Amino acid sequence: MKSCIYECRVVHERFSPKSHRFRYGIFMFCLDLDEIDNLVKRIPFLSRNRFNLYSFHDRDHVENGSPNVREHLLGMLRARGVDRTVGRVLLVTNLRILGYVFNPVSFFYCFDETEDPLAVVAVVNNTYGETRSYVITHAGLDREGTFTSRQKKHFYISPFIQLDSELDLHVSTPSELLSVTIDDYIGEEKVLTAILEGERQPLTSYRLGWLTLKYPLLTAKVILAIHWEALQLWLKRVPFIRKKDHPELQHGAKRSGAVESRPAWRAE
Repeated sequence: MKSCIYECRVVHERFSPKSHRFRYGIFMFCLDLDEIDNLVKRIPFLSRNRFNLYSFHDRDHVENGSPNVREHLLGMLRARGVDRTVGRVLLVTNLRILGYVFNPVSFFYCFDETEDPLAVVAVVNNTYGETRSYVITHAGLDREGTFTSRQKKHFYISPFIQLDSELDLHVSTPSELLSVTIDDYIGEEKVLTAILEGERQPLTSYRLGWLTLKYPLLTAKVILAIHWEALQLWLKRVPFIRKKDHPELQHGAKRSGAVESRPAWRAE
């Protein structure tokens, strides 16, 4: 089995215009798309496209209601000029817990037929039910197996960072360790760094049960933490940007199939 769990640390540190830092412990699923049906047979409280303690829903990982995760992903890669045959695909993400999910970011790791890293797709969601994908092709892969790319954000993620900032992504190919760093730049000034680091754990009923006790109702805690940290930034008087203020800087956002399972942070 290529599928596993990563027990992770999430660290965000803001440098400008006010300093702010937080650190949370979480876990994330790493699913081989070709193994999901076998996994749900082995783990009684894990299901596909139906209610359970943990459930993988295809529609949570596609845009505009596309029915098939893999075909949707392949179409996205072809549109970015990736013409090599895609073999294995790993998805690092949160699953629905008792029907609820919010994924600030998920990662599709794509390999070719010889198991060489081919591309990575970072899928970012906001609390308006919108999603935007940032693709890093093989051209951005360095010798250490890390995909790197700097791209205009042009997406309303946080009301406290400008929409025309740039995301500097460093996404390592997952192995025993998971490592992702995303720095947010305004010009040449780094205003925020976000780090996701994790250690590989087996995806078994026992391990998943233990992590459920250690991190109960994780997806609900994710959305609560987002609002708690936003409140602290507001109290620090960090400038607040309303979503409707700069529609010309919001490019490529699409509706997510998981929109009904998320509340909305309204910064009109």
